[in-house]
Amino acid sequence: MAVLYLAERISPRPHTVKSPDQYRIQRLLLAFCALDKRRQDEFLGAVNRYLYASPRQRERLRQGWVRHVIDADAGAASSEVDAGTQMGPVR
Repeated sequence: MAVLYLAERISPRPHTVKSPDQYRIQRLLLAFCALDKRRQDEFLGAVNRYLYASPRQRERLRQGWVRHVIDADAGAASSEVDAGTQMGPVR
């Protein structure tokens, strides 16, 4: 509910968005606003580590994030499959 309220309050009208990247950034900022203080601090810490990292360290960070997202997506997909099989066959 709060994210919808924020979206209405701070998002520009669709015709003012100049690029898909700006839209993605706005969505990221809205998601950041919805985080509690501790998670906001964790996110900002990760951004700072990335910004001050060497190119090689940045690549390692990106690879770690990609692996984490892939693993999380695979876990979510397998839990959906598990939930579907626990209900039994559909008749």
